[in-house]
Amino acid sequence: MDRFVHDQNLTRYIDLHETVTDPTKLAQIEKLLIEEEDRFGSVSERLNEADRLIHDGHGRVRRHRALVAHLDAIGHDTKRAGAVLASMSRLLEIMYQYRQTLSDGLDRADI
Repeated sequence: MDRFVHDQNLTRYIDLHETVTDPTKLAQIEKLLIEEEDRFGSVSERLNEADRLIHDGHGRVRRHRALVAHLDAIGHDTKRAGAVLASMSRLLEIMYQYRQTLSDGLDRADI
């Protein structure tokens, strides 16, 4: 049950991060996302989860980038879509940093 709640929280925070453009709210969502990841599992489990989130994030960014390019090509205003894409890219960057932090901690634990 805890894993289900954890997965639902991650999904919710990621979805919120992809739609919110206010920098203060984005920072709060990012903090909640990292706290949720820290709450669950061993370092190796969190590392696997971070890898999954990064993989999924790349797919989302790729699809959204293609959508923005298509909308721009047919003359639509893509300012808001571009802001969402920037937010998605920022989240991916945060997940990479989080993964690196986990990996560094795992490396130190092995010494």
